[in-house]
Amino acid sequence: MEDAVEMTTPVGPALCKIIQCENKDEWKHEHNIRHTASTAYTLLTKPLLYYAQKKGLVDGPEESERMRWGLRLQNEIAKGFAEDTGRTVTMPGPYDLYVHPDYDFVAATPDAIETVADKGQGALEIKNTDVEWIDEAPIYYQAQLQVQLSCLGFSFGTLAALHRGNKLIWMDILRHEEFIKRFLSKAEEMQWRLATNNPPEVGADGSDETGKAIAALFPRDTGAAVALPPEALQWADELAQFKAQKKAIEEQVGLRENLLKNAIGDATYGELADGTGFSWKLQRRVDPPREERISEFRVLRFVKGRK
Repeated sequence: MEDAVEMTTPVGPALCKIIQCENKDEWKHEHNIRHTASTAYTLLTKPLLYYAQKKGLVDGPEESERMRWGLRLQNEIAKGFAEDTGRTVTMPGPYDLYVHPDYDFVAATPDAIETVADKGQGALEIKNTDVEWIDEAPIYYQAQLQVQLSCLGFSFGTLAALHRGNKLIWMDILRHEEFIKRFLSKAEEMQWRLATNNPPEVGADGSDETGKAIAALFPRDTGAAVALPPEALQWADELAQFKAQKKAIEEQVGLRENLLKNAIGDATYGELADGTGFSWKLQRRVDPPREERISEFRVLRFVKGRK
């Protein structure tokens, strides 16, 4: 692999190094050896999972169909944003990586850079989404944008999203120094942990993904017995309590679903007095290549209303 081209250029008030990669493979390499804006939320909220991903023990998040279409539509969404707002939008190279001026292991790939008459330059992050926000954009979007601002040295940025293919929603966000300081501290800690093979604690992360990461860190047992920490007694008691609660809740959920299905009967929709309701539609699944493994089943779903 040829080395990517490095440039140092003023971006915002910071002197930002730009790594101009020739292709996606080069960009992935440079991206993977750093802590980047797109992975900021995972680093902060699921550090053990993030560690396992960086070590190559588990796969990173898969690119969804919506994300693929977002990349295909990125230039058009940027163009529409510029037309609707009157702002100037500049598209960087598709494989440009903007490295933090003080932390070489932190970087970002902004979707675009905007220029606003009374504000100057800002980072423009573009999304293709089915999540609509009114007051605040999703926190994981905001985390990504804040890391971009820290790398580029800008005082503000904008999140712009094409919602369900036909509505542009956007909001300006100011640079948040406390968040950036916390992220850089955690990124520096993670850099040390990766270099010294010292995985972080589980913390407050109870996700299935982190459970798989722990299994990847310890794929085999040795037959030995270890003394658990004193607090493990509390974990065991709480585990038993939560499992009992989970079983009770699942039974109550099942009861309500059964009541709704029975009330809908052989109809397709059941309408509630407030205009919302439920659909109970027949689904057909074929498990290729064996046609005899066709299965049919009805799926109950909440619907906001059909009018």
